Amino acid sequence: MIKDWEAGRHKPKDPYRILYSRIFGINDHELFSDDALATPFDMTADTTAWTPLPASASTGMSASTASTGDPRRQSADMEAMQAFRTADLQVGGGHLYASVVKYLETELGPRLFGIHGDESDTVFVAATALTEMAGWMAHDSGRDLLAEQHFDRALSLAKATDDRHLTAHILSSKSHLASHLRNADKAIELARIGQEFLRGSPNGILSARLFAMEARGYAGMGKADECLQLLKRAEEALEKGPAEKISHWVSNFDMGSLASEAAWSMAQLGNATETRRHAERIVSLRPVHRTRSRAFGRITLASACVQLGRFDEACTVTQEVLGSTQSLGSFLIIKKLHNLKLALASSGAVDSRTVRELIAQLEAVLEERLWLYQWLSQDEKRQVGRSCEL
Repeated sequence: MIKDWEAGRHKPKDPYRILYSRIFGINDHELFSDDALATPFDMTADTTAWTPLPASASTGMSASTASTGDPRRQSADMEAMQAFRTADLQVGGGHLYASVVKYLETELGPRLFGIHGDESDTVFVAATALTEMAGWMAHDSGRDLLAEQHFDRALSLAKATDDRHLTAHILSSKSHLASHLRNADKAIELARIGQEFLRGSPNGILSARLFAMEARGYAGMGKADECLQLLKRAEEALEKGPAEKISHWVSNFDMGSLASEAAWSMAQLGNATETRRHAERIVSLRPVHRTRSRAFGRITLASACVQLGRFDEACTVTQEVLGSTQSLGSFLIIKKLHNLKLALASSGAVDSRTVRELIAQLEAVLEERLWLYQWLSQDEKRQVGRSCEL
């Protein structure tokens, strides 16, 4: 469809004219005029910087509802996303990233840009949600630059939808990545923009997530008071619940999720006691099938125990992690295990036989698991724990 349009062979039908106009931020008549076809469009222009529409400009649709299309296709896309999401929680993004990208290219791509494309914006919602999901899987695979590109692309696609919840969700994801990459100011700014999107369609779950993302930003700055206040607001928002039904395309954020963000924030602030408390809460709230979440919680718990001098507990918890993550494809878990190994090696218990044996076991496990990430350079593998603290 795009090639035919650019070649002047035909213009998109009305639904696509509206959607592409939203994405490119250009008036419908200007974008599809004969003069416009004669002038190449700058596809490298920044199309991600945009502000939320005021409530009065809403189409009147629910923030969580897209216009109707083929219900069978929409159901299939939803089922695919749920299947990817469930598998991701158990086996990690490293095993699934290629599959999600393939689904985007083979299932959604032709419907977005093919001659016989989908006649509604439901396909844009599906493409937006799955592109955002691909970003998280790239992040879990250690490809943060690629993750950022996916998030930016998802935010651009979101312009073609009426799903304000999904847009706020993507901004939350961008904020999370920004704090991971040590850009605290950007993390805070993105979280606040996300809250603006919820003004006309309040939702406690999304608001809580955005408060938690803002808290992460302040934790990165070392501002404990602001961080704690925002974590408290996030908890209150979760307890209050959604004022409006959340979009089906948005992943859940619950007390276990909040405990994870709080543990990360407390670790950034150097508060080992609170880090340990929140990490224990993660493990208690996450069922056994949530392999990656429990691994994050346990590694964070073990790291806090090392700081607190509870070395026997740290060793026991670490052994549990190694046993439960053998099939987990998560580069983030590998980085956390590497950082834990460094913490043990520099601790006062390094003379303990148990600790020395665990360090040797961690080295062997890390070498084996890093072999799976052949796309990493040798320098990147050697520096696995020197970049961004998790």
